[in-house]
Amino acid sequence: MELQDFGGFFNSHKNALLEIAKNSNIQLSLFRAKTVGEQFKINIAGSPLEFIVQQAGIGEDDLYCCWTYLSDGYPLSSWIKNNSIADVCANFSSWLSSAEKVASGFVEPDLWQELQDAPPTLSHKSFAEEDTKKFTEAEKDQIRESLLQYENILREELDPVKDDLELIKEKLDYLGNALDRLNRFDWKGVSLSTVIGIVTNMTVDSATAGHLYQLFQQTIGRGIGLLG
Repeated sequence: MELQDFGGFFNSHKNALLEIAKNSNIQLSLFRAKTVGEQFKINIAGSPLEFIVQQAGIGEDDLYCCWTYLSDGYPLSSWIKNNSIADVCANFSSWLSSAEKVASGFVEPDLWQELQDAPPTLSHKSFAEEDTKKFTEAEKDQIRESLLQYENILREELDPVKDDLELIKEKLDYLGNALDRLNRFDWKGVSLSTVIGIVTNMTVDSATAGHLYQLFQQTIGRGIGLLG
């Protein structure tokens, strides 16, 4: 999150709020912030969630804040008087703790849309006589090597914890084993659903989900044009 230097709200206050955002369990890149007059507004991208701080006078501690209630319609609360920026930060931290699960529901990728937007793999246009054939042994070896490369890419991109890493390895091993029994077209469909399963488990945002799928296409399709 980049906080621009607007007039009407102390930069020291903005920075204090940024530290609270950094320490929350909400991905930092999802925060949006702007100053409107004497108000400093913080939003969670893709959601109606908002926390607002109002500087009511020239005094450094003339501060009020309000936030969206986590209920139907997400209405704004009434203004709360704060005696210091520390009080505002405490309210912000408490609100973020409650907002985490709601925020994740909005920012989690729509995997049905991802499926719809990924016709190169499952489109009828890509279904040709060649797709009904089984993989050659050379292709199997190349794809399995590429699956190992993709596993390393996911390690670097996501830095998964041990349990997630084991799940990733299990799913990619399944794809490697499926090469012996599936034709090229069927394997394409299984590979897409497998990558979606990995992305779902990691609960990344939609931009990261698309990026990871693109990396999968590039890694696995390289050399044999399998997913291109």
